[in-house]
Amino acid sequence: MKTFLNSMCVVALISLFCLSHAYGQPSAHDKDAKLNKVKSEMIKLIKAGRDMEQYRTSMDDPEKAKLCEEKMNQYNPIEQEIIKDLEALSLGHDMKMSIFDVINCTSCLPEALESCHEAEKILLNAK
Repeated sequence: MKTFLNSMCVVALISLFCLSHAYGQPSAHDKDAKLNKVKSEMIKLIKAGRDMEQYRTSMDDPEKAKLCEEKMNQYNPIEQEIIKDLEALSLGHDMKMSIFDVINCTSCLPEALESCHEAEKILLNAK
């Protein structure tokens, strides 16, 4: 009887393990919804990055430089969340790497606007 109970416990644990992994995997619909959310957030960041150009072109003005840095810091937590989301999704290399163009886009670097264009190109071609 004790062996039978031990066997039943093992079967129950294996079943729970299998069920938790089966239900722990997002469905294709969930992945699509998550990907659309990520793309939407990235598009918002690209727009914000383009709007930052007014500060980047005046970096010799301490006030505008400070505003640019504040904006950059404001977008950093959003970008970090997107990185986590992209890592969780099974996507192509280009899509995963596009976040780095978005990060550059929302930076105070002189080439930031070019990164905005690159990120947008990748997002428009992403499937």
